[in-house]
Amino acid sequence: MKPHANRLLAAGRTFGPYLAIELVMPGGSLLALLLWTLPDVLRPGLEVTGVSRGPMSFNRHPGSIHVGGICNPPDTTGEGMNIANKTVLITGANRGIGRALVSEALVRGAERVYAGVRGGLEIADPRVTPVTLDVTNAAQITRATEQVGSLDVLVNNAGIALYDDLSNPALIEQHLAVNLYGPLNVTRAFLPRLRRSQGAVVNNLSVVALAPVPVIPGYSISKAAALNMTQAMRALLAGQSVSVHAVFLGPIDTDMNRGFDIPKAPTEVAARGIFDGLERGEEDIFPDPMSQSIAQGWRASAAKALERQFAAFVPQSAAAA
Repeated sequence: MKPHANRLLAAGRTFGPYLAIELVMPGGSLLALLLWTLPDVLRPGLEVTGVSRGPMSFNRHPGSIHVGGICNPPDTTGEGMNIANKTVLITGANRGIGRALVSEALVRGAERVYAGVRGGLEIADPRVTPVTLDVTNAAQITRATEQVGSLDVLVNNAGIALYDDLSNPALIEQHLAVNLYGPLNVTRAFLPRLRRSQGAVVNNLSVVALAPVPVIPGYSISKAAALNMTQAMRALLAGQSVSVHAVFLGPIDTDMNRGFDIPKAPTEVAARGIFDGLERGEEDIFPDPMSQSIAQGWRASAAKALERQFAAFVPQSAAAA
């Protein structure tokens, strides 16, 4: 008779029905344990072979993860997205990384590039269509959806970074409005088009999503929140054939980083790295030399393993909605 854990207990309280965990131990014996009491299952190389209200079994399978019936290498979402002949929308395209992404998309043969801007944009290429888009403006987001027809790739690049010391809550709210709610609301608006094209969402984050830079805490907080949003969105949309990618940018030579006297990668390098990662199907993209130096550590981390494990909590009915 197989033992099953039917309820989650913590601090003497019952949290209701829970996913049972059935572990296959060395030698073939079975052991059912509560999720929170087994740190060992958080190691990379875990394969989730079933998701239900009944037993769930975890098997060692180096180099792959199987969630909800889909088996992929742990650092990829499946097939990559080559943007040749595709339609791309890039927010924050006026300057910096956004402008470099527009140019790189054209080099790679994109059929149409919608450049989300708050002001004018001077690019002679007829494949570029400027779209007035302040990601904090609901009316402009709605008008943008009316202007953009089909869409294969959405790059949420628009962002702000202001110096602060956590003494002004309004600055934190300003960062969240642009860096968290901006990409969330733009993605929600364009999701029907991305579902139809089985497209991709690319959220430009930062390495400060993993550890804050104390002189820009509002920015760091907003990027950490955006990372959580990206991971949740990835799990929720996986069953709808929409891939979601997080870009962990290191220091890039933009106006935003002008006050930091540190080595910075050119915007062109970042843009190439972002689209290279998208083409390889990397769910987490480290596009520049500094960010690449931490890529392996992140992919082998307990935090990444937790993300994969928690993705199994998405009901299959919700994932396919």
